[in-house]
Amino acid sequence: MRIENNHWEERLIFNPDSKTPQGTRGPMSDRVYDILRGRTQARTEGWVFPSVRKTHTRGLVKKQWVAARKQVGLNQDLVLYCARHDFGTYVLKRAGI
Repeated sequence: MRIENNHWEERLIFNPDSKTPQGTRGPMSDRVYDILRGRTQARTEGWVFPSVRKTHTRGLVKKQWVAARKQVGLNQDLVLYCARHDFGTYVLKRAGI
């Protein structure tokens, strides 16, 4: 998540790398807003959660997913996007939300 992709006044998170060409926007709760503002402080650009290693890791998770899927013999139609939704559902369920 990049600082400059957040629409702070409207309290929206913009994801330019979404599955749709125009990107997606998601609302920020007051709690999320406070946390993100605390992390970004006075910075106006850059990563909200920068890597400690200072390397670009956006493709790393996908590469690991593809390797694991191949290793266990899963169908190529099972994409990382599916796992993301399953994980999110599981986390929310465990949190009692």
